[in-house]
Amino acid sequence: MTSRGRPAWKPRLVRERYGKDIWVPGRGTVRPHRLMVEKVIGRILPSHAQIHHFRYGAHPIIVVCEDQAYHDLLERRHRALVACGHVDWKRCRYCREWDTPEAVSEDAHRHSFHLACAAADVRHRRASGRMKMN
Repeated sequence: MTSRGRPAWKPRLVRERYGKDIWVPGRGTVRPHRLMVEKVIGRILPSHAQIHHFRYGAHPIIVVCEDQAYHDLLERRHRALVACGHVDWKRCRYCREWDTPEAVSEDAHRHSFHLACAAADVRHRRASGRMKMN
């Protein structure tokens, strides 16, 4: 700090990605929304913390997520809410329709699908020769 109470360094804009990143001595480039959150809470965020934006602009709504998994959950629920009005509904990867969690199944990669749609896809791939039969 200088004698006038201002920082001894002046933030520099570095590159453009989600807005312009800011160069901070000792930390490198930092995204502006991280700096904004750090200023509000009064400490530096851990490196694994993710920022989720609900709204951009002059009055942003920002949520600090503990990790990428929680951020992905918020993204998935937000997409469902916007698309169909229900945060817990899931989208079938084959027919692209949104449906209740009870009506769709999930594979190991968290892909959601109707059983009938998956069966129709297998029949179609077998008929077209794109799937080998045992």
